[in-house]
Amino acid sequence: MENSAVVQIINACISLGWLERAHDLLDEMKFSRVRIGGSIYSTLLKAYCKANRPREITALLKEAQKAGIQLDSGCYEAMIETRVLDLFKEMKGSNISKAGNRELKVS
Repeated sequence: MENSAVVQIINACISLGWLERAHDLLDEMKFSRVRIGGSIYSTLLKAYCKANRPREITALLKEAQKAGIQLDSGCYEAMIETRVLDLFKEMKGSNISKAGNRELKVS
């Protein structure tokens, strides 16, 4: 199913930035009980991350988990990067003093 015409159309929609349309097509495929591969979820999830659309990221992640889709590590990296950038922007906007910051140690 990964190379079908519908998958190619969904990927084209994502490439054009038509994320809502791509998600609508994904929903139509699920409604029609068409088996959907993980690559579609991964590609759309990464596009949502790039567009910084946290609600859509969360919703699609839940859909993929419910469908039993195993996402690739790149999806998780994209979600982490998106969240880190959001937190950085929030911190910068709140004028937190640097004197109060401590170095983050990761074990």
